[in-house]
Amino acid sequence: MTQKGLLKLTTAAVVSSLIGLSGCTSSDSEAGIAPQTSGNGMECLYTSDFYMVHFTAYQNPKVKKPGVNYFRPLCQKLPDVGSTFVTIDLMDKDVREMPVAMRFVELDTEKSEGKNLVVKNVISEGPQQTSKFGVFETEVNFEEPGHYALYVLIGEEVFSDDDIVKIPFEVGAELDG
Repeated sequence: MTQKGLLKLTTAAVVSSLIGLSGCTSSDSEAGIAPQTSGNGMECLYTSDFYMVHFTAYQNPKVKKPGVNYFRPLCQKLPDVGSTFVTIDLMDKDVREMPVAMRFVELDTEKSEGKNLVVKNVISEGPQQTSKFGVFETEVNFEEPGHYALYVLIGEEVFSDDDIVKIPFEVGAELDG
């Protein structure tokens, strides 16, 4: 077995364990989406079959909505359009030496179904980068409310969907609690 194959098996075992501890259902983990929870540290955690990424977004709009805590990290629902600061953390230390690219896309909600996300438009795409700490930051501008996703492409070449962590979220959404 190759070193990359062994790494993927190890990462898959860790992902399965953490998903089990977080209380995700099997349908949640199959979709690559960890549900938002309150305070157990697992919110905003997303996976492919081999990689695990923690996603955080912050917004600071010119006109703030009443009752919204803009200092709170966001992930599945973003309350406003406009400039959004995004951070991803690669959870597996072995993967931190691999190049990573971030691609923000607008989703076609009429054609997307479950795990099958259909891209309508590419909003922004950054170059491949590495980070010895596994933290990547960027700023993206969402001009319209709607359904979007961040595709985290891991490795020098993307060979399959296993090398992509897909992080769907809604912009201009009402926040829960």
